[in-house]
Amino acid sequence: MRGKGRRLVVDADVGRAAADQGRAERGQPIDERALRIALCLKAFYDAGHIAVFSPKLIAEWDRHVPRGSSGRRWLVRMLERRRVDRLREDLDAEWVEELIGENLTGGDAEVAREDKHLVSCAVEAAEYRLLSCDDKAREKYARLANDEDLARLHWVNPSWPTCKDWLLERAPDRPKWTLLEIAT
Repeated sequence: MRGKGRRLVVDADVGRAAADQGRAERGQPIDERALRIALCLKAFYDAGHIAVFSPKLIAEWDRHVPRGSSGRRWLVRMLERRRVDRLREDLDAEWVEELIGENLTGGDAEVAREDKHLVSCAVEAAEYRLLSCDDKAREKYARLANDEDLARLHWVNPSWPTCKDWLLERAPDRPKWTLLEIAT
């Protein structure tokens, strides 16, 4: 499938959770959730999407996604095809920090702070698209969806059964998948 895809941020937890499809071919058991995530990475590639990575996100992939894993092989393939936009520096997430500080406290604020670099990158450099398995952080950010930029953010979990089709359809606007809709 050729054509212009979208720019999306892909959290390191996606690469870490993707199943090694070779396990299934060897008759070894494979987790259905992990297989769906791996199929989403394949759909991401097949649809012509561009992965946007900040320096902090690349460092997370290096720390958390094992060499030789399905997720790591996907990233190498994306790099070889020049389908990764590596930002030169981390984007200023101060606006995200202000929203967190004004609206969340304690553990909720800490959970949100861990992913503020992903959110600022998705909003500022990736067409308001973020793939992440972190539903806890997603729920915290949904509580901040009164912000115009966060309201538009598509935070999509690749373990959802319909994510693969969404990616193959070129990640169109799906209001029900935005943080604003999640919050309501």
